Amino acid sequence: MKKLGSLACAFILCVSCLVMFDSCKGKTAKTAEADIEEQESIFNVIDKYVAEEFGSQYSQGDHCIPSPLILEVDESDPGDIKVWGDFRVYNYVQSGDTLKTVSGGSHPGLLHIKEVDGKFEVTDFNAVADGADNIPSAERIFKDKFDAFQKMVSDEADREEVRNRAIAAYALKHDLDVTVYQDFGWDPE
Repeated sequence: MKKLGSLACAFILCVSCLVMFDSCKGKTAKTAEADIEEQESIFNVIDKYVAEEFGSQYSQGDHCIPSPLILEVDESDPGDIKVWGDFRVYNYVQSGDTLKTVSGGSHPGLLHIKEVDGKFEVTDFNAVADGADNIPSAERIFKDKFDAFQKMVSDEADREEVRNRAIAAYALKHDLDVTVYQDFGWDPE
């Protein structure tokens, strides 16, 4: 079982994106896509799932960028890899060198992923409930990790660092000419 802080996961995600980006230089889109498929990691699958399942539930923009906070990954059973975290996603429109936030949200819970022949796929998601059942459902899902989960989601500086790294990796991967992002009513970051 691997315990990873969200900053460690963001670093791994960024390095993964940089490796994929570097390996695709000078290749056609088709061969670059094949290389990316080969290098698929558990983090790529998480990002794809978060963008497709959660990002699609919000007002759309030009870019959908997952920014998951990963608390812990248990890879002891390749048929049921467990990933506890807060699976955040943001949709942006691009205006010059700025990504302006259109929408987004937080989806805490437990992702179940299986590995078959070196490929990963999400098989289930146990979501923390909204409203009155929020804390009880989070306690059921996170169990002995509940206090660490509460601490992780309460750390605004860590959340923003993970978001910054996710945006930087996405911008690099998609060759975007952006330098800042801006939430509505806030100064650019």
